[in-house]
Amino acid sequence: MQNRINKKIYKTLALVHAAMQRGILVALGGILMLLVMYVYFVGAAIVSTVGYKDARVEISSLQSELASLETDYIKQKEVLTKELAINIGLTDIYNKDFITRTVIVGRAD
Repeated sequence: MQNRINKKIYKTLALVHAAMQRGILVALGGILMLLVMYVYFVGAAIVSTVGYKDARVEISSLQSELASLETDYIKQKEVLTKELAINIGLTDIYNKDFITRTVIVGRAD
């Protein structure tokens, strides 16, 4: 009788032990998955931040270049006068004809 009880206890313990092993493996797998996801998202955030900073530097550089071009344009525009245009052979246009398109070609929605 005692032997049968011991066998049942050992079977029960073996089943519990196997279930615990599976549970531990599942928990470790979950922890590993969370760790990998954490590393991925932290890395993605760092890459995004570096890209943002690089973009800001590029935007600042382009804004500076644009301001320089606008300054040059304004300086050159001040040099052009009606007298200079007449001297180089340009004339006023009195009868202006404008072309209008009656059919819409390639419309982007």
